[in-house]
Amino acid sequence: MERKWMIYSEPPTRVTNGLYLSINKIGELTLGRGSYEALGQPEAVYLMYDPDNDLIGLRKTERLMPNAFALRAKNDSGNYVVRAKPLCVKHDLRFDGTVQFVETSVEGETLVAHLLKTRPVRKRSNPNRKRSK
Repeated sequence: MERKWMIYSEPPTRVTNGLYLSINKIGELTLGRGSYEALGQPEAVYLMYDPDNDLIGLRKTERLMPNAFALRAKNDSGNYVVRAKPLCVKHDLRFDGTVQFVETSVEGETLVAHLLKTRPVRKRSNPNRKRSK
């Protein structure tokens, strides 16, 4: 019997460029280790928004600069968090839950994420949590 293979033509769902950026419903942006290192391991970032192209951007800056948003380590995972709620409120950016930006890249010194290209992040169950009976 002859096989009639068709190659799946869609890209894999996994982000392969090593850049991870997500945002939750309270406006916390989480940068993966690769994204943090791509920005040069900053203490703070400028938050930027491009309404014409539906993009957000993060650019490295010094912590004491005006309009600088501090990055803080998120436990021992290598991830970093920046509280972007002021940006979300000002530009009416809303998210129902945590979403990962699927199209993320570095342009010069800026980490760029496309707001319309996201996917939901599934919550992992906590194995240490006690179940109620």
